[in-house]
Amino acid sequence: MDTQFSNVLSSIRPINTDESSSLSSNTNEEEYTNQTGTGIFSTNHSNGAGEHFDEDDEEEEITPAELIEKLQQCWLNEKFSPELLEHKTPVVECIIEQIKHMENNIRSAKKGDFRIAIHKLELDRIKYMLYSYLRIRIKKIEQFASSILEEDLRRHSNTRSKLSAEEFAYASEYLKNVRAHLTASVLEHLPSNLQDLNEAVTMPRPDVDKFVFLKAMDSIKGILIDDMTNDGRNEIIDMDKEDLYIMRYNPIKNYVNSGEVQLI
Repeated sequence: MDTQFSNVLSSIRPINTDESSSLSSNTNEEEYTNQTGTGIFSTNHSNGAGEHFDEDDEEEEITPAELIEKLQQCWLNEKFSPELLEHKTPVVECIIEQIKHMENNIRSAKKGDFRIAIHKLELDRIKYMLYSYLRIRIKKIEQFASSILEEDLRRHSNTRSKLSAEEFAYASEYLKNVRAHLTASVLEHLPSNLQDLNEAVTMPRPDVDKFVFLKAMDSIKGILIDDMTNDGRNEIIDMDKEDLYIMRYNPIKNYVNSGEVQLI
């Protein structure tokens, strides 16, 4: 798993910046925070098949604190969501660049500066969230490779893929190897009428009806909660900003992707 994670992480290209900074003994905490720069990422990037949308490029400039908050939101959503969410490659790229800035600051600091230990702790915290986020995505890709690639194949050309280009290549190769292994170790030894690998039945799929805890980041009106008993007793609810809820994931999954709902 560590090798697979390293391959995915190393294939992500960090954003190039001209910013450089150092942590000196006469620099106060606010100056140090400002020196780390701001993250800039484009909301228009390639999908899993390497294609680009026809929309105009949009760039969003955020502070380091806002960038780390975005990473934490992505991490928690991915951690508690039963399915693979849309990839956040721009956030990951900016975080990698931010980590490089912080490491440069620590290396250039004078020995004995008491702030070094504090900044190292913060750096370790950011790295933990980033690594955990990527490992969770890899685990889901391996667990649900068949259904993820099937969904990616069926999606509309104007719909973003859940997979980055690197993840798409990894998922395709992983599923190919799983199929080859199952064929060689099991299917070839069965009668011919039992050698059909029905992936719709045999391969696991995410349980989107799983109950999740969530926080409404904004007021949301008219959420349809369908009745799982199929007796027509559907319910429409409203969510108030900052309120906490527990409900099935499926009715609110689109709000998770849009950022209106935060899984907790």
